[in-house]
Amino acid sequence: MAEDDGGGDEWSGLEPFFYDEAVARADGERALERQREKERKEAEHQAWREACDAARDKILEYDPKHGCRTYTRLWFCSSILFNLDEESPIGPLCRTVDRGQPPLHRAGDSRLRMSLNVLAVNIVSSDVGYPVLVYGTVIARDDETLVLTGPTRSIEVSDSVFFEVNLKLKEEEDDGDVVVDDREFSKGLIEFRSLSMPRGVEDVVVGSCSTLDSRLSTVELSYAYIGGAVEAAVDVTLRLPAAAGAGRHRRCFHGQITACSSSIPDASIVLYDSSKVNATSNSSAGGAAGDVAVDLARRVMAVRAADELVLTLIAAAGDADCHHYRTNVEFTPRICGSESLEVSICGIKLLIKVSWSAF
Repeated sequence: MAEDDGGGDEWSGLEPFFYDEAVARADGERALERQREKERKEAEHQAWREACDAARDKILEYDPKHGCRTYTRLWFCSSILFNLDEESPIGPLCRTVDRGQPPLHRAGDSRLRMSLNVLAVNIVSSDVGYPVLVYGTVIARDDETLVLTGPTRSIEVSDSVFFEVNLKLKEEEDDGDVVVDDREFSKGLIEFRSLSMPRGVEDVVVGSCSTLDSRLSTVELSYAYIGGAVEAAVDVTLRLPAAAGAGRHRRCFHGQITACSSSIPDASIVLYDSSKVNATSNSSAGGAAGDVAVDLARRVMAVRAADELVLTLIAAAGDADCHHYRTNVEFTPRICGSESLEVSICGIKLLIKVSWSAF
């Protein structure tokens, strides 16, 4: 037997016992296809990264107050898949008509959720002085506290909640006309961190998020965190005799409506304030003769299930707002359904409807 010198020459001429040229060609084509697929995926990934970078650059803006670029909108999710400008299709009162629900156990119910009410957005400081008129994400009158509208549904808290602030200036000229200045007054993100909040259904925290110091101002958002909440929506109708329909000034409600959970009266939400809107156009025709729907700035809120929903109505006697009358109305939280109550104040009849829903 020949001794192997380690060169392997005796094996060099060997061929496979079975060799199919068609199979070999197919294997080569499959390998080529795998290479093409790999290159295609790499190209798609590169295009995706470039698109993400371009989208991120749009929300990464230079802030002259800090001398650096900062994120002004939600940045940690894909702005390609997630449209930052699209309003959520989920409306309020998703379970109001769910008649099969058992009654609410107010001391503790698995259907209760952690929720958040935005109480106010305050202008802590302004580089352009006071009063200020702004427009954008939230709108302010000539006051240091912004008048809020919305949200369209209650905020369920499971993690951090981010608020995008984008305010620009308006200026009032000497003749009283308001013109758009377009200077950015405040722009950026305010974060509510739920991980530091207690988790019990009885827990309530009233506080403020970290201030947003940007552009020409410092803005602060105050909130009421509710550990065990249900959702409530309020509708108010002005009840008038048919003969009163012709008087335009009588088809408006002059006054204020606020709402709060009974255990946290310092966390009231302003639903309506005639001094902040055009009082001659703050209502629209209702369905029945003599009924006028009051256009509320906010109507949806979270209510602590263990409390009562307290609505405070302040009515002015006449258009001059010289004399005011005040009354409170209470509603007991439910897991679904609605209830209505007619209230008389200062010779005015208001029909208040509260609809309830689990989250």
